[in-house]
Parts: sequence; structure tokens; C-alpha cells
Amino acid sequence: MNNLTLRFFLAGYAGLLLPRAIRRLIARTNMHRAWLSGDMGVYNEYHNDEKIFFGVCDREWFQYRKGPSRATAKFQKVVKVLLFPFHN
Repeated sequence: MNNLTLRFFLAGYAGLLLPRAIRRLIARTNMHRAWLSGDMGVYNEYHNDEKIFFGVCDREWFQYRKGPSRATAKFQKVVKVLLFPFHN
């Protein structure tokens, strides 16, 4: 995973909901797949040189797909999160 796809994954994992225009722009790309995997909480880990897949059913948390907590992020917020993923 390159740096840009990692940033999209982290944005999705943080719960950032991309605006529809951005999702249409990056549709069917690795960036969109990374964001969707992060949003759904899907990831891989390596333990003792063995790859372990954690999917949607393995997560211990639940995030509502609709409602006020899932408001679409503003374009400026998306750019800020992608440019500075580890900034407070």
C-alpha cells in the first residue's frame, strides 16, 4: 500500500465520510477501495509471519451508517486529513 492509499484508509478508519463528488471522482481506484476498507474496518495483520484477515464481522465496534454522526465532511476537512493524517 503506497502512502496515498494509506492516507485514504486512515481517513476512512477515522470515520471521515467523503462527499459524493469525491467518491465519484475516485470510484474504482485503489484510493476508493482503501477508503472503503477503512470505513468498514477491514484490515490485515501479520502475526508470526502469518497473514490474518480481519473483516466486518470481526470488529468489536459498531458505527451507524446513517444519522447525524455520519454527516458528510466538508471538502476542506477532507484535504486537511489527507495532507496531514497524523495532525491533531
